[in-house]
Amino acid sequence: MAYYRDKLGFTEFWRGGRKDGAVDYINLRTPGARGDYIELMIYDGTPTREELGTMQHVALEVPDVQQGFQTAVERGAPEEKSKPKIGRNGKWQLNLYDPDGSRTELMEPKASADANRLAADLQALRGTERLSDAQYKRIQTEYLEWIDARVGAGKTVDTMNTELRAQGLFSDWKDSVDENFKTHAGYLEPLSVRDLHAAGDILVIVAQMYQGALCSLDDTIVLYQRTPPRRIGQINAESGKYAHYLSGLDVGEKLASGARLIASGWTFSNCTSTWNGKTIRIDRLRETSVENILTRDLWAQDRFPEENVSARLQGVIVSFFYQGGIGDAELLSVPSIARYRVLAGGAIREAPVALTRAGFIREWLDMDDAEASRWSEPAALKARTPAAAAIKKNGIAWQGVSQCLAPIWEVAIRPNDTQSLYVFHISGARATALRMLAVTNKLTPGCTAIDIKSNLNSVGAELPW
Repeated sequence: MAYYRDKLGFTEFWRGGRKDGAVDYINLRTPGARGDYIELMIYDGTPTREELGTMQHVALEVPDVQQGFQTAVERGAPEEKSKPKIGRNGKWQLNLYDPDGSRTELMEPKASADANRLAADLQALRGTERLSDAQYKRIQTEYLEWIDARVGAGKTVDTMNTELRAQGLFSDWKDSVDENFKTHAGYLEPLSVRDLHAAGDILVIVAQMYQGALCSLDDTIVLYQRTPPRRIGQINAESGKYAHYLSGLDVGEKLASGARLIASGWTFSNCTSTWNGKTIRIDRLRETSVENILTRDLWAQDRFPEENVSARLQGVIVSFFYQGGIGDAELLSVPSIARYRVLAGGAIREAPVALTRAGFIREWLDMDDAEASRWSEPAALKARTPAAAAIKKNGIAWQGVSQCLAPIWEVAIRPNDTQSLYVFHISGARATALRMLAVTNKLTPGCTAIDIKSNLNSVGAELPW
């Protein structure tokens, strides 16, 4: 150091190593305005021929390492051995080797200023028990602008993740109960891309950021027009209020109005139960904005290995599939559906409202009177309110099921710890035809009884559409 610094007038501007705290490299800038510099490489022992070929190298500054990589590959450089990466100094670099193993390095002149700023702002949040709404919004805005800049420059998600990883922004958590409740605020998870079956001109990137503990990972859907690349919208399950991770997603083709529909299913970030809250959203994507049409919470169980809430779009029909809760210890949940037709003024429920008879009873009881009237006869509607209140308060105990004149079924339920009996008279052999005819306090004589205690499939089996 005394020779280069004191005798030749070089100036040290960076030192670092392969690991934090180590010093393997010292960068010294030459005197004058050119900005050339040398890199001293510190080592123990005698380097091998291969190590000397790597250490004794020349580095060329280039404005864009990614472009340099493409040019090198086009000219015959082996692609797998020559991929760009971010060095310990935060700069993009690319290593190329001649037939003798001597290295030539391409390097961008400086680390990205916005990446350094994002890293510093995230690191400042570490140790925070939970981000406030203002903290979350501020760092989310900065993060999305960082992504915008790279999408606009044609960078891939893999390239972005390499840059984020080099800044130390990904959490390296261990799978343990204690880890679940430690704060991870100030950390990200790698970006991912969602494939769309219809909207090939749209790029969807999912950005994940911790609001607090490991179980408070929050996802943001970021939507980009591919050509020319620009952000056209973003969606959170609850606009950042609660942490949700994305489950199902579908983006439709352009409608006659020029808008697109977006269907998304979300799971509340919680590590303590398979009954984490679920949310569904329908949004309308215009040229530069996203308008929410419907947001609804679901009572649903996690599904493995399927998506907790899957979403499908067919024109203006939106379907969500999930495992809906029933409230019975023997029949915890059943395959369920929430289906809507999107109109100019909003979204209306579309048949089927349920895929099973048990699910139909639960859905019908949970609806408001106006919605329930669409799927029932007036006589049934009159008895709905007391039945709904009793079952909501006490839960379900199945008493019996009978098949009457096809296609009418009677399902008897006694709310737990009560003497009340509610018999639901349901018509329809297919899920799309289910309708509540009446609610009485006794089964009809002459119908064919089925032992519901040994055959819950009679109410829990999925019906054909």
